[in-house]
This record gives sequence, C-alpha cells and structure tokens, in this order.
Amino acid sequence: MPKNTVQQGTGQQGTESEPSRSYLPVGLVQAGDAGADVQRTYNYLEKFGYLPNAQLAQRYPSWRPGVAQAPPDPTRFDSRLEEAVRLFQRSYGLAETGQVDQPTRELMRQPRCGVPDNVSVLGQFVVGGTRWPGLNVTYSHTNFSPDLPGADVRSTIRGAFDRWSAAAPLHITEKAGGSGDADIRVGFYAGDHGDGYPFDGAGTAAGNVLAHCFYPPGPGDNGIGGDCHFDEAETWSTNLPPAGTDLPTVALHELGHGLGLNHSDVKDSVMYAYYGGARRELTADDIAGIRSIYGGYDWSGINDNWASLGGFFPVGAPISAVSRFPGQLDLFVVGNDGRVYTSWWTSGQNWSGVQDNWRSIGGFFPPGAPVAAVSRTANNLDLFVCGNDGRVYTSWWYAGADWSGVNDNWRSIGGFFPNGAQLSAVARTANNLDLFVCGNDGRVYTSWWYAGADWSGVNDNWRSIGGFFPNGAPVAAVARTANNLDLFVCGNDGRVYTSWWYAGADWSGVNDNWRSIGGFFPNGAQLSAVARTANNLDLFVCGNDGRVYTSWWYAGVDWSGVNDNWRSIGGFFPNGAPVAAVARTANNLDLFVCGNDGRVYTSWWYAGADWSGVNDNWRSIGGFFPNGAPLSAVARTANNLDVFVCGNDGRVYTSWWSG
Repeated sequence: MPKNTVQQGTGQQGTESEPSRSYLPVGLVQAGDAGADVQRTYNYLEKFGYLPNAQLAQRYPSWRPGVAQAPPDPTRFDSRLEEAVRLFQRSYGLAETGQVDQPTRELMRQPRCGVPDNVSVLGQFVVGGTRWPGLNVTYSHTNFSPDLPGADVRSTIRGAFDRWSAAAPLHITEKAGGSGDADIRVGFYAGDHGDGYPFDGAGTAAGNVLAHCFYPPGPGDNGIGGDCHFDEAETWSTNLPPAGTDLPTVALHELGHGLGLNHSDVKDSVMYAYYGGARRELTADDIAGIRSIYGGYDWSGINDNWASLGGFFPVGAPISAVSRFPGQLDLFVVGNDGRVYTSWWTSGQNWSGVQDNWRSIGGFFPPGAPVAAVSRTANNLDLFVCGNDGRVYTSWWYAGADWSGVNDNWRSIGGFFPNGAQLSAVARTANNLDLFVCGNDGRVYTSWWYAGADWSGVNDNWRSIGGFFPNGAPVAAVARTANNLDLFVCGNDGRVYTSWWYAGADWSGVNDNWRSIGGFFPNGAQLSAVARTANNLDLFVCGNDGRVYTSWWYAGVDWSGVNDNWRSIGGFFPNGAPVAAVARTANNLDLFVCGNDGRVYTSWWYAGADWSGVNDNWRSIGGFFPNGAPLSAVARTANNLDVFVCGNDGRVYTSWWSG
C-alpha cells in the first residue's frame, strides 16, 4: 500500500490558520506581565515542545513536554511559563533568567527546524524513539523546488544521505518517479499542506520554520513517518555562500530526524535545532548519535562471512592489492597455469572477477609466485614477477591502453634470482620505480627506472647492494619521501638488517655493510615496513613464539629494537607468519595476521593509545583460510580498509571496514 500523501506545494501560501498566530515576542517579557507578548511566548514554547501540546503528543509518542501543566491563562506570565522559559534557556546555553530577555528573543527569531525539542532528554545527541527496522532504507522525491534545478535538489538529498550512511551501516537508495511507497518521501510545500503542521512562510512572526521531518514510523503513525517537508516559501540555495537558505545544511539536519535522531544541544552539530548558515558535514556528536541507533561499521567478514570474489588459484597464493585512487581497487595473483590474473572493483560496481571471471593478462611463471604491484599515478599500474628462469618480468598498464603483457608478452628486465623469488617494488615519485630482490648468493640486488630511460638492470645488469641473507629472503622496501628509500631483511641469524639511501648518497649497506637493528626471529622471516609520515618508520614481524614484534624509528632517534629490544605486541600465530601492516593516516596503524585456526586477526594502534592486541588480545574478524596464509591489506581512504586472502578452495576472499 502506498503511504498517505500530503498536498503538493505550489510555491503559494496555503491555509493561514497556523501562520495567522504570532509566535515571536517583541519586547522583554517577565513574571507578572500580561498581554500579546506573553501570548506569543506561550505560542512559541508550546509549538516547540516546552509546554503541553496534544498534537505533538499524538504525532511524537516519545515526546514529553518540558513543563507538565500548561498555564491556565496563556496571556499571563505565571510560574509555569517562567519555568518553560528557563528550560528553553537551559537547553540552548542561555543565562537562565526566566525572562524573555534580548538573548532569548534573538534565538527565538533565528530560523529553525519545525520538529519540537524533546526537552526531557535534550542533550548531546538524542534519539527520537523510533528507528527503521533494518539497515535498508528507501526514499523518493515527491516534487522539487522551483528555486533550483531538479538535478541539484536530487544530488543534495543524495549527498545528505551519503553522509549519514558513511557514519552508520545504512544502505539508502532512491526509488525513482516519486514512488509513494518509499520509506522517506522528500518534498517542498507551502502553508497548510495536509500533514497537520502548516508552514509559516519566509521570515514571518510565526516561528520562522524552515522545514520539518517526521521520525520513522512508530505507534500511532498516520502514514507519514520518515517524510521530510521543506517550506517552499523559503528561497533555497546550493551555492556557497548561500543565496538564501542553504539546502544541503537543512537537508542533512532534517534527514537525521527521518533516520531517528532528535535535536542536540551541541551548537556546532548538524542536529542543533537552529539554522546559522552552512553546516554541511557531520560532527562527532552527530556520528555518535546515528551509531547509537544503527551501530557503527564493523568488519564485513565477522562470523566467517568473508565475501568470495571467485578465482581458481593455488591454495593460499599471495594476492597483490593496489588502490590507485579511493574508488578503485585492483587485485593480481599468479594462477595454477603460471599466468597472472586480475580482478578490479570500481565504486558503485561489483568486482569484475566474481563467478570465477578473473581476467588472464598473460605470463609464464611459477604457480602462485608473488606479484609485486605498484601504482605510481592514478592512471598507471606496473607489475613484476620473478620467472621460472630467475629473470624478472614486467607488464604495465595506463589509462586508455591494455596490459602490455597480454598474449604472454611480458618483458624480461634481466636478473639471475631464485625462481619465483619475492620482489619489492616502490614508486617514490610518479616517474621513478625501484625494484629489490634477494639473490641466490644472499645479496640484495636492485634495478631502477625513471621516465625517459630504460631499466638499469636489463642484460642481467642488476646492481648488488650487499648483504648476507637467506637466498630469496623477502626484502621490505619503503619510500618515506621522494628522496629516501629504506630496506629491511631478516638474516640467517634471525636479526633484522637495514640499508638506506637518500638522494646524493650511495646505499649504506654496500660492501656487506648492512646494519643490524636486533631481533630474534625465524631466518628470512617476512617483515612489514610502514612509513606513516616522512619521519616515522614502523616494522613488524612474527617471531619464533608466534607473537608479533615491532620496532620503530623516528627522525633524530635510533631504532627502538636495537640490542634485541623489539617489543612484543602479542598474538598466537604460526611462527614467522606474514603480517600485513597499513597506515591509513599518520596516526593510525592496522595489522592483520592469519592464525593457527585459519581465522584472520587484527590489532590496531592510534596516537596516544597502546596496541589493542597486547596481552594476546588480538581480535578475530573471521575467515576459514590456510593457517598463516599471506594477507593483503589496503587503506584506500583514511576510513576504508580492505583485506584479501586466497582460501583453501583457491578462491579469493575479502572483508572490508569503513570508519
């Protein structure tokens, strides 16, 4: 059944029964006064929830008046009206004089939302008492304002919903064509428009209401629960600064009501009742409010609910994941046939590789060999794999062209390394690429490229930069600035070694002069290195006891882990299991490891707090994967994390989180 409808606005004032009342006192009103200004004060406080109001009680079941009994004579300023004035002043941080003084009158004159204040609970975020039963909510446009193109109104409402759904796990979709059975119907109306709450016109003495939105349906709902109405008598604008009333600000506020939020007394919050100009982003108070109703975002894969992205690969094969811009993810894996396969995701679309539809982009490599993938710009991808002949091969892509390596046309850029050895690739600028690999002799080799030149290592001319490590040991490489590179390898003695380079100098580790920075780990264990700022480096490794250890450096101070002083941050994992580490901001680090039970575990850190996983308190986020399987983790924005793993069935699985 379609929901009840209200009269569509025409841009003209409707029935004048409500607007004919006056709500804004002109002068000082205080105890003992009588007359028109007292009546106006009474009208205002009754309308917005501070005095008994039968209509509000019927429409908003959770609402309670601030003062339980109304004054017997609304034209006389008695103790009950004084109490209501004090409650109003208290609610909005005014001096509690009990008089309708100048600051109180100034606030009353400000444009505001027509939804009443729930004075009994007003404070930092307040919920309205009802909510949508699930997380899927629909909306439609009943009409549009003649002040703006319809497309502008539609994008404004969509943007407001997007902000709320970014803060809580709501899936909000538009039903086209003004569908009458949408949960929330958005429209523009003037005067008496059939919902029992007539608008008052632009800037009149009747309360200066801009819009109102009803809470989600509850007891006694008459078919308009969730609907949002905007006063067509106002002049609506989407420009900055607004040429009238800012529609994005008012829409964001009203739709908060439509999702179940009441007013907040936090003046800077979106859910503050009074309009004071453009306020287009949610505050911490607003976010806490919506999450108190619908919960926050958790990992999608908890309860072993990881999503399959398809594929047919070696069990536990390493996945390379790249985010070349916030709305794009690209995955790469070497299949059982030695070819490289890719699947990609673009915001608003599903993964291209679902239903085992991964695309082959050629190659002839050891099955499951690790692929080093790097995005040096939003429109460039470069891949590297060590082949069956020990040479390094590359394929590249740029926007508007296909992969260079299709039809098994990958290019050899030389080398003489262990078959399928793990490579590290770094893009320190948009025009510089550096590769690193540990050779058959335990030394680290490098080849580099810059725009306008070929790879330095062609013709097997890779340069040795020293070392004495297990053959093919993984090298962790990081560029903390465009002119700094840092390398890390776990040696034959279980200690971590480093070599560094900066523009104008050679590698510090040449002539086997790599520096030990301590540790006591499995020989050749895989390290994760993260540069969360230009002056901070963090290392992670899983030790012989299954615990994760860390050492950190910042400019001007030595590594914290020297003298075998690496810090344990807990865990209970396979010895030497790879740790996926990501810095989503300069003050946030997130770690992921696949445990002995095949589940993925995480620990996180933020500035000012300790690691969440200390005392073996790592959190399981589900899964059913090979013990210690390599994970790939990507932070495509400061509030988005995506994790990928190849399962026991050879399919790729993912779990994601949004802050």
